[in-house]
Amino acid sequence: MKKLYFLAIFLLAINISSQAQDKWEAGIFLGGSSYFGDLVHSDFFPYLDQTRFAYGANVRYSFLPVFSAQLNFLHSGLKGDDAIRADKGYEVPNRNISFTSGVNQIGLLFRYEPLANKRYADGAFKRLISPYITAGVAYDFMKVEADYSKAAGGYVALGQQDQTALNDKNSHLNLPIGGGIRFDLNEKVGLDLGFTVNRASSDLLDGVSLSGNPDNNDWYLAGGLTLAMKLSGKKDTDKDGIADKDDACPDMAGTAGTKGCPDTDGDGVADKDDNCPLEKGILFGCPDSDNDGISDKDEGLMGTDPKNPDTDSDGIMDGKENLNGNATVDAGESNPLDACDPDKNNANCDLDGDGLINAIDQCPTVFGEKLLEGCPDADGDGIPDKDDKCPNEVGPKSNNGCSELQDNEKEVLTVAIKNIQFETAQAVLKQVSIPVLKQIADIMKKYPYYSLKISGHTDNVGDPNKNQNLSELRAEACMIWLNANGIAKSRMESKGYGESKPIATNNTEEGRAQNRRVEFDLIIK
Repeated sequence: MKKLYFLAIFLLAINISSQAQDKWEAGIFLGGSSYFGDLVHSDFFPYLDQTRFAYGANVRYSFLPVFSAQLNFLHSGLKGDDAIRADKGYEVPNRNISFTSGVNQIGLLFRYEPLANKRYADGAFKRLISPYITAGVAYDFMKVEADYSKAAGGYVALGQQDQTALNDKNSHLNLPIGGGIRFDLNEKVGLDLGFTVNRASSDLLDGVSLSGNPDNNDWYLAGGLTLAMKLSGKKDTDKDGIADKDDACPDMAGTAGTKGCPDTDGDGVADKDDNCPLEKGILFGCPDSDNDGISDKDEGLMGTDPKNPDTDSDGIMDGKENLNGNATVDAGESNPLDACDPDKNNANCDLDGDGLINAIDQCPTVFGEKLLEGCPDADGDGIPDKDDKCPNEVGPKSNNGCSELQDNEKEVLTVAIKNIQFETAQAVLKQVSIPVLKQIADIMKKYPYYSLKISGHTDNVGDPNKNQNLSELRAEACMIWLNANGIAKSRMESKGYGESKPIATNNTEEGRAQNRRVEFDLIIK
C-alpha cells in the first residue's frame, strides 16, 4: 500500500512538472511520530523513547501566494507499552499490553502562510523565514500489532474483545491540523520545519479500547523536515516571479500589479506608462493635488493653480476647460470653444469636449466625430450610432449600418419560394420543406438584427375566402416550425394574401404552381 501511495505522488509530480505550472511544488518529508492514547498517561507530552520514524511525500498548489492546497501522503510508525508507562510511575496493574503499528495517511491539507506575499514585494525574489498553519481532511489506513499475552485478570477478556474489534476496523477518518516554518533556501527550494496533530476517529490505534478508556479516541503527532521544490517549467528571465509569457517587461524585474514592469514610485503605474516615475500619483502616474484632471506639473506650465480646481472661478473645473482653450481666464475670450461661463450663451459651449460647439453638435452631450456632426460611431462604418441599426457591427448605409447577407444566403431565400411545399389543400409541411427551413433558421441565428416576414400565397382555384385562410395558415405553419427551432416569435410575423398577389398567370398549371408559394423577406426594423 505504501509503495502505491508513493507511486501515485511521484506520477502526479511528473505530470505537473511536464505541464510547466510554476505554482506547483513537490516535497519529501522525514521525521518522527509519537502516539497519545491508553498506554500513555499524558495527553500533552509524548514519551520520547516511544517515538518512531515517519516519512511522506506531498504535492502542493498555490491558489494565491498566501493560500495553497496540498495532497499529502504520510507514514507514521507508532509504539506504546504498559511497561514503559509503569517505569514512569503510571502503572495499570494486570494490563501489561504493548503494541506497534504503522499508519498510512492520505489527505488534503489547506495551508495559510501570511507572510508569503513578501517574497516578491519589490518585484525581485526575497528569501523568507515564514510561519504557516495547516488544516484538512485525511484517511488513515492502519496495521496494528497488539500484544495481549501478558494481560491478567479482567484485562484478558477485555483484550480479546479489543482484538476482535481491531480485526474488524483498520481504517478511519482523520482531521489533521498543524503548522510550521518555511525556510527559503533559494527561489526554487525551501525547507519546512513542521508538524501535524492527528486526532483519529478511532480508539484502536494502539489496539486498546475496552481495556483502557473507550470514551477517548487515540491521536498521534508527526513532525519533521520537508524538502520542497518548485515544479517550474516557465521561463522568468528577470526573476521577478512572473513568467515571461505573462510579463509585459520580461527583462526588467517588476511587480504583479504592473504586469511584471518596474514601478519605482510604487503608485501602481508602471514606469513605462508613468509621466512622473519618481513621484506617486494617480493621473498618469503624476500627483493631482486639487483633483481637477490636470497634473500638478502641467498646471505649473499652464499657469493654473495646482491647489485650486477652478482657477478662474467660473464654475468649470480647470481640467474640463483645458480640453478646449485657456483654463485661466474665460471672460472676454475670443475663442468660442472656451466661452462656457454660466452667464454666456450655452450654445457656444462644447459640453462633450469633441471640438464642436453645442449649437452645431448633433450629439452635444456625447463625444463624437467632427465629420459626423459631433456624434459617435462605435463601429467606425461612417454611420453615426444614432442612425445605425447595428452600432457595433460594420455595415453599409444602404443596409442601415448592418452587414448584408452573402449571395449564397440570399439564394436560400429565393429557392425557398419553390421548395416550401404542403400537403394538398392543407397547411401541413411536407418533409421536403424541412431542409430549407433549417437553412433559414441558421441565417436568422447568424444575423440577430434581422426580422423575418413570412407571406403565404395561393392560386385562384376554389373559394377566395378559403384560399385566404389557407395562405394565412401556411405562413403561420412556417413561423411555428422556426420558433420551435430556436427563432423568437418577436423576430417574425406571418401574413396570408390568398390569391391577391400572383406572380404568374393562373390560366396554366405551371403558372398556378408558381402562385402557390411562401415568401421569406428579411428586414431591419
